[in-house]
Amino acid sequence: MTDLIHDIRYGFRTLLNRPGFTILAVLTLALGIGATTSFTILAVLTLALGIGATTSIFSVINGVVLQPLPFRDPGQLVQVWTTQPENDRDNWSGATFIDVMEQCGSFEEFAGICGASLTLTGYDLPRMLMGASVTSNWFESSSDTACGRRSSVGMRVLLADRSS
Repeated sequence: MTDLIHDIRYGFRTLLNRPGFTILAVLTLALGIGATTSFTILAVLTLALGIGATTSIFSVINGVVLQPLPFRDPGQLVQVWTTQPENDRDNWSGATFIDVMEQCGSFEEFAGICGASLTLTGYDLPRMLMGASVTSNWFESSSDTACGRRSSVGMRVLLADRSS
């Protein structure tokens, strides 16, 4: 019971600190109580829409901005790419990637990924799957893993497996 009294006092203090909101809330309640049922339903639906929009926006902001990236040390991750006049970002060939990796001494680790769409056949209908080609050190690092994650299924490709 003391929590309820404490919450009611806090609510009143908040309303007193924001007179514009208080006037709007009291006016809405007064019109809702004294008006027809349709107006009351409209007021409740408007309030529900506002709460829903606020919740969804907060969920997006929380997931994208406020939560840290799911990597071991996200402040140390960088993305490197080349550009061409006709493309914003250009994919590197394997030889270009190896040249850049061998010549670049600024990074502790250098791993590559290239998205790919794959077709799964052999069942009822072919299915399109999204996948990625990664370099042999994508899941490795000098400590734990490059992205802070371990592969969940299958065998990792090791640097020793790379054909020269």
